[in-house]
Amino acid sequence: TNVASSLDLLPTVCELANAELPPDRPLDGISLVPLLKSGEIPERTKPLVWVYYNAINDARVAMRHGPWKVLARLNSGRLPRYENLTPPRLAEARDAELTDFEIFNLADDPGETLNLAGRGLANDADLKELLKAEYQSLANDSFAWSRPAQ
Repeated sequence: TNVASSLDLLPTVCELANAELPPDRPLDGISLVPLLKSGEIPERTKPLVWVYYNAINDARVAMRHGPWKVLARLNSGRLPRYENLTPPRLAEARDAELTDFEIFNLADDPGETLNLAGRGLANDADLKELLKAEYQSLANDSFAWSRPAQ
């Protein structure tokens, strides 16, 4: 259930080129050099998190962590869709609450047919808290795009 991402390209290329990663920027990706050498995707210590403020559905935040996929809505789906995060929208996104979680075990249920959230899953609260923390970190580090001068 390990997964590779385009976020892994920079760490992989840096390792192949014997170049150091930027020390002042936390990176979400990992080097995939072990995949190139052995065919095995390395274990991630940090989950992969995506936020699509302009998603076609209301589950705009997603996380992959081991076999788990966790989805959440923002403000119960009431946060408007955004094409870009301008300064006022960024403030709204940073204050948004993650709600209406869905949790899937992709190792057992690759078709995502059984939402395990709220069904007594031992790590239910831990997965939700991890996604909340990762979302807040991502939102706090996000850049606000200013509109071009007219």
